[in-house]
Amino acid sequence: MSTINTNAYTALNPASADTGNSKQSGDALDQADFLKLMTEQLKAQDPANPGDTGEFLGQMAQFASVSGIQSLQQTMSELATSLQSTQALQASGMVGRTVMVPGDSATLGSSGGIDGQVDVPYGTNAVNYSVLNHLGERVYSGTLPANGGESATFSWDGNTDNGDRAASGNYRIEVTAVTGEGPVAVPTQIAGRVESVLLGSTGSGLTLNIEGLGKIPASAVTELR
Repeated sequence: MSTINTNAYTALNPASADTGNSKQSGDALDQADFLKLMTEQLKAQDPANPGDTGEFLGQMAQFASVSGIQSLQQTMSELATSLQSTQALQASGMVGRTVMVPGDSATLGSSGGIDGQVDVPYGTNAVNYSVLNHLGERVYSGTLPANGGESATFSWDGNTDNGDRAASGNYRIEVTAVTGEGPVAVPTQIAGRVESVLLGSTGSGLTLNIEGLGKIPASAVTELR
């Protein structure tokens, strides 16, 4: 019994095996090439000594499997692109809205201030917060409601303890809860207005351009106002 030639590319393009001018040796057969090859092999068979049917069917099954995987990959890629576009469209509705992002620093402009919130621990007797400049110097201090188990908001207007306007730049917020066990540092969230939405490459997610905070992953947002 004869054997079906499995070197499909060479069978279709014998001259290219030496020159490599028609296609690169690593190129994959498409469906049309595969069917053409199988047809030519069937025509060339000796009726008295036909090829191995099992091998022929095996080649067809292998090609179908590879073709199916490629089709699935293409479908998943198209689905990912579609989902990303949908997310971008939905996120565009966030432009102009205020969001909360975990962090303790923000940029103060020539006007306005820095707002945010904290979750007050249970058993808190007092909550103090300080605003520090880029040198670590305290420029403002204040207090927040000590309601344990609830959120407390802070709003610094940009003025120092002396009543002067603080210089533009980056400032850090430190919040301390006074409990029966002593002072405890409390994580903060900073508020900012979404100025634009940036669409990255597939799989990289969306990025929000937030006033005073810069570029922040949309996944980092904890609250939308």
